[in-house]
Amino acid sequence: MAMATKCEVCLSVAGCEFKEIFTDENRHIVGIVAKHLWFELAETPESRWLCSKCWNALEEFHTFYCEIETARRRQASPAQIDKEEDDEEDVSDPTAPTSDDEALHGNGSDCSSGDSGGRLEKKSKKLHHIDEEAKQTKAIAQKQEDESLHSFYKRIVCEVCDNQRMMVGEPQIDFGTWRALLRHTKEVHRHDKVYVKCPLCELKLRTKQTLLQHKDCHENPEKYRCMLCAEIHQNMKEHLQNKHQERQFCCDVCGKKFPFKKRLTVHMKKMHVEKDIICDQCQK
Repeated sequence: MAMATKCEVCLSVAGCEFKEIFTDENRHIVGIVAKHLWFELAETPESRWLCSKCWNALEEFHTFYCEIETARRRQASPAQIDKEEDDEEDVSDPTAPTSDDEALHGNGSDCSSGDSGGRLEKKSKKLHHIDEEAKQTKAIAQKQEDESLHSFYKRIVCEVCDNQRMMVGEPQIDFGTWRALLRHTKEVHRHDKVYVKCPLCELKLRTKQTLLQHKDCHENPEKYRCMLCAEIHQNMKEHLQNKHQERQFCCDVCGKKFPFKKRLTVHMKKMHVEKDIICDQCQK
């Protein structure tokens, strides 16, 4: 989250919190905007921000949209099951009594009622079985993904608690999964700003998606090799902009050039703005 000048959805410049749209952890926002609004967000140095008001509204509607989509998809399943079962029942026994025979024997109504109840029970059992199979498949895939991440990253720990426990000689707590770490952080520390360090390069990764992608980058580096300079980068788009795009934003003070206006602004504040506080030790 950061402060920005303009929201790319409502065009507001109000002083509220903003999300940077085109980072790895927020890139899904582009798809959500395109899905529910009538325009798409184009990545430019100036068009990068979404205000918290717009995001909260979009996220709430997207959740509602997905719930309705799932409900209607499930509703469509029984219709297909009906058709299959009706097709099976149409293949009738030629020796079975006709409706006229049933009427003569006076038991047609009872049979019809029994058949209807049986069909409904069969449908219910079949749907329940399908739902249980889907849940089991999802649980197995989730477990395999969690085990794969833990095998690569070795330690999925809360850095705050880990440091505190180390100071008093207590053993660390390995949460094992990203989901468990996130739940702990929300419940104990009242925020969701968590990260896991890569054991190979010490990079801090702040979403499960980037954990998976970063792991893949180490295991399959050729997929992430730049065709222009042969360097390996997890975020190739950002690398191309930083290294191979023309640096059109120039510092008026020292002449250093940057590919983004934001980088120039940060540089100016860090290097050329007079500091209010001076260290009494080194005078910087």
